[in-house]
Amino acid sequence: MSRWGRKNVKKTPEVIRTVTEGLKSLYRKKLLPIEEYYGFHDFHSPSLEEADFDNKPMVLVVGQYSTGKTTFIKYLLEQDVPGSRVGPEPTTDCFTAIMHGEVEGLIPGNALIVDPNKPFRKLNPFGNTFLNSKIKQNGNMRQNVLTELCATLVIFLQEAPVLLEQDFQHNGPGRGAAQGLHIRSPHAAMSQEQWKLLRSLNSFQSPLGFQCAQLPNQVLESISIIDTPGILSGAKQRVSRGEAGTKGYDFPAVLRWFAERVDRIILLFDAHKLEISDEFSEAIGALRGNEDKLRVVLNKADMVGTQQLMRVYGALMWSLGKVFGTPEVLRVYIGSFWSEPLMVPDNRKLFELEEEDLFADIQNLPRNAALRKLNDLVKRARLVRVHAHIISHLKQEMPSVFRKDNKKKNLIYQLPVIFSKIQLQHHISPGDFPECAKMQELLAGHDFTKFKPLKPNMMAMLDELLSSDIAKLMPLLRQEELEAGVQPGVQGGAFLGTRAGPFVEGDPFGERGEEDGEDGEAEEDWIVTKDKPKYDEIFYNLAPNEGKLSGTKAKDWMVSTRLPNSVLGRIWKLSDVDRDGMLDDEEFALASHLIEVKLEGHGLPPELPARLVPPSKRRHKGSDA
Repeated sequence: MSRWGRKNVKKTPEVIRTVTEGLKSLYRKKLLPIEEYYGFHDFHSPSLEEADFDNKPMVLVVGQYSTGKTTFIKYLLEQDVPGSRVGPEPTTDCFTAIMHGEVEGLIPGNALIVDPNKPFRKLNPFGNTFLNSKIKQNGNMRQNVLTELCATLVIFLQEAPVLLEQDFQHNGPGRGAAQGLHIRSPHAAMSQEQWKLLRSLNSFQSPLGFQCAQLPNQVLESISIIDTPGILSGAKQRVSRGEAGTKGYDFPAVLRWFAERVDRIILLFDAHKLEISDEFSEAIGALRGNEDKLRVVLNKADMVGTQQLMRVYGALMWSLGKVFGTPEVLRVYIGSFWSEPLMVPDNRKLFELEEEDLFADIQNLPRNAALRKLNDLVKRARLVRVHAHIISHLKQEMPSVFRKDNKKKNLIYQLPVIFSKIQLQHHISPGDFPECAKMQELLAGHDFTKFKPLKPNMMAMLDELLSSDIAKLMPLLRQEELEAGVQPGVQGGAFLGTRAGPFVEGDPFGERGEEDGEDGEAEEDWIVTKDKPKYDEIFYNLAPNEGKLSGTKAKDWMVSTRLPNSVLGRIWKLSDVDRDGMLDDEEFALASHLIEVKLEGHGLPPELPARLVPPSKRRHKGSDA
């Protein structure tokens, strides 16, 4: 081709249709080359991949053991998570990504990190201890323990009768635990060694350091949830997860990796367990730099009275102020996030309002996902700029031939001074700089002579990204926000009951669906019939008007059961079959039956099955809850 022919070839400009596409393009073309040139990934977070931009919003749930993390997730989903177990002891000893899937199942960590459609490929550097199965490592020991335990139990059962009963006088009903089981026969006590043997099985409960639980759930169609191991203290933490540099994995580093990539961090505290151990403080420290994503939840607040709750709240705020060391006050949500009756209902109204605010925050995550990704990319670009100046400055200060080791040690020691110098010279905010002590530790293992000098064209490209390229995406962002504003956000699970019937604040009959007729529905016996006389007595004592109870009267009675409003809202939606905002005698009986089902510890159906539809409503379709 002739010279003049080549001049006429024009590059077709890239058409950006979404904010996510624009961010991917900017990162791939402008930011990633600078990261690779200055070794950014050796000091900070690994490179981003397509899945990091395309994945659904993620919620990270963090807390000490037995603060109700797994129960909180179950409460949101209204469904058990495969592989999860709830108890007062540390039952969750692995990171679990809870994601949507058509079939329930567990995916081990090593399989997750090779899946290009999931945003976990960069977890590989944390090693096999984090990703591999613990059962394989402890298989022989587990077999020996089981054999010895079986022999012990046979002798134990032969020697003495055992009477097990629940102790509610001292402990009350346990939260997902073994409900306070005690051996009451004085001759039926196991030896200390036998009890230790029994408890040693706990070390084999958790099969993985990282796994993914997939299940078909409407909530997970919009967001994914990351459940974390309960944070222990002292030697227990080191034995459970190992220490960085040994055979274990670096727990705070893994927590930091997830914190950088999620959209929301839920930090749970127990109203009876406010102490912040050194290990918990270290874990909270791993969340620094992501305070905008952080929401604090004071869980199990129904276990204390109003006066004690005020003291607990004040103590928590004081403790958080010491750990975070910032003048800003963190938002703390107070409540009891499980689907059982409130133990102390005095603060029910407060819990309802707090839960409504927290749920609204979570429901908005899909709408704000693009803004979060843009914000994270800007933060990353600013850190890359600082990193480039640090590396090039250290390269420039190194001698060419002699006394390299001494100069390196001196530069590492003088790093705080170097930070200040770069800050003044290049007009960079001190908030953009990495943690100095951590940077000193990482620099000790690198050869400064291999560092790269400052390239003006690269820095100009980075400045262009921050000053103009990101600004060009703002009109697209506003357009996406307007389109997302009309969408409902996260739906399903506990979110279904937040706006149902008389449990909508200020609108006692807010949710009225359209009645859809359905002919030919199979005639079945109504399962509520046997208990209807009992429910009718309550119904007529509430003084119905023209055979129907208003939403206000029904609500007052339903609230007396102490179930959370989100649960009662779902029961109302299932029971108000004809969608008239009131309950007749059959609908009230159905609501009473569902309340009893829930109080017995069973789940609620997502839709009303045929056997529960009242006989007089059989021509109407069941509730679309």
